[in-house]
Amino acid sequence: MGIPGNETKNTAPRLFVFGLGFTGKGLAKLTLERGWQVAGTCRSPESSRKMFQYEGIQAFPFDPNRATALSAQAVDILHSSTHILSCVPPADGTNTDPVLATVGSELQNCASVLGVAKWVGYLSSTGVYGDWQGDWVDEESELRATQGKGYARILAEAAWKELWVDHKVPVHTFRLGGIYGPGRSALNAVALQPDMASGNQRRRAMQRFTSRCHVYDICQALMASMERPRPGAVYNVVDDDPASRAVVIAYAEQLITGRPAAETPEPSSTDAAMPRPHLEEKRATTFAFNFKTVDRPEIVQKQRPGHPPAPGCDCAVHKANAEREA
Repeated sequence: MGIPGNETKNTAPRLFVFGLGFTGKGLAKLTLERGWQVAGTCRSPESSRKMFQYEGIQAFPFDPNRATALSAQAVDILHSSTHILSCVPPADGTNTDPVLATVGSELQNCASVLGVAKWVGYLSSTGVYGDWQGDWVDEESELRATQGKGYARILAEAAWKELWVDHKVPVHTFRLGGIYGPGRSALNAVALQPDMASGNQRRRAMQRFTSRCHVYDICQALMASMERPRPGAVYNVVDDDPASRAVVIAYAEQLITGRPAAETPEPSSTDAAMPRPHLEEKRATTFAFNFKTVDRPEIVQKQRPGHPPAPGCDCAVHKANAEREA
């Protein structure tokens, strides 16, 4: 299988998505609307067929928990892709990233002298921050997860970062908060009976803080990064407004019923002392994205006062910081 050469560099952008799930499919459809060529992977041959039949996205079978090899055709398309995104989490019960384990060497080729990859993204989770007892965290905060999915994500992030450090693959890491969107929102949860809630939903109901982001905002953040690549960068993709699930559900009920939401008290010190399962509490924010723009988020590369701005950045945040320090 040859690696395409310069003849592909002036063609339309091509996106390859590992894991055409909720977020991956959202980005694939957004780029299709903009005239990109798009391909990716699904867990099974049947899902791949349906993805093409109903969404018009060329998909190939890839089961991360079975270490399924990509077909020769999929690898050829991967080699000719200008943008690559992995939405695949570490394999169940292991600390192994299935994409890197299967096609790590192919990804190195994508960014070689003959490769055409301009941007590679890895979707991680704010779970890497572990337990901060409800304190704020940002992209520069210590990663405290020591077990479970959060720790597996830390190892996966490190492996993806090595692709940039050692092989100059232009990797960008995105730590996502709780993802919601059409069919997966508090409005849908309100329609469910309590005994129909999933285990994850019941666990989240006990958390004081959850940082969230709409799937559309995630896709727009990814597009903004593609337009302004910063290989090696890490971004939190969250709404800067963490709240308990109870508060969000109460607001959803108000939207549905039209009645004022019942007041949801903040957890007291007595509540915090009550026995409950150990939960990793933190409030995530982002110092990189401004989600308050109407059409799409801006990468403003915000910094704490005293932190130097990224080279060439003249955004209002840094101007304000410069005036404060003068």
